[in-house]
This record gives sequence, structure tokens and C-alpha cells, in this order.
Amino acid sequence: MLPEPTVLLAEDNPEQQHKTRVLLEECGCRVVEAMSGVEAFELALTEKPDMIVLDLKTPVLDGFETARRIRKVTDLRDVPMVAYTADHSYSLTDEALGAGFDEYVIKPIDLEEMRKLVSRYLKVG
Repeated sequence: MLPEPTVLLAEDNPEQQHKTRVLLEECGCRVVEAMSGVEAFELALTEKPDMIVLDLKTPVLDGFETARRIRKVTDLRDVPMVAYTADHSYSLTDEALGAGFDEYVIKPIDLEEMRKLVSRYLKVG
């Protein structure tokens, strides 16, 4: 059996954070949580996650700037990053991909969609 991959989840809404954490755990992931972009960046440095799921509208440091900072760190450059937002617009999608995200996902997401997302980027046992 493969070890649980670690996913860093940055979400400032406690209810949405809980729902997303549960989905990720159902997919076989270990989840570390951040409530702000600054906290997400610091956790990314210490935890070296296998995947990062970032809300674009985190306090202190938004998801775009958090992603840009993460991409500048050599050890984190290739970690898959998912922009996770309730706001769907083509301009935001382009901005997110330009900031270094690999994927743009609209909230809420169901278990089947989360399984597909996780399997696209991670090996789960």
C-alpha cells in the first residue's frame, strides 16, 4: 500500500475547509490546513506537500501571490497546485494559470470530482 500523499489545503471559510478536508481524506490523502496565504506558504516550506489546493481569496496574501511565491521555491516548483474558488470567470482562470496553478476548480466539488482531481496528480493507495 502506498503512503498517504500530503495535500496542503488553504481555505479561510471553516465550513468549506472542513468539507474539502473530508473529501481529500476520503481520497486517501493526509491534509494539512492553512487559513491564510501566508500560513499556506509557510506550511508549504515545512511540509513539502505532494499537492496544494489554494483558495484564490485567502486573507493577508491571496492565492495568486501565494502561488507565485511557492513557484519560486526550488523544492516546490513542480508540486501540483489547484486554484479552488467559487468565482468562475475566464480572466481569473487565465490569471491563475499565469500565477503557476496547474488547474482551476470551481467550488463546491463533489467526491467523484475530487477523486478524479487527486488521481490526476497523486498516486494514492
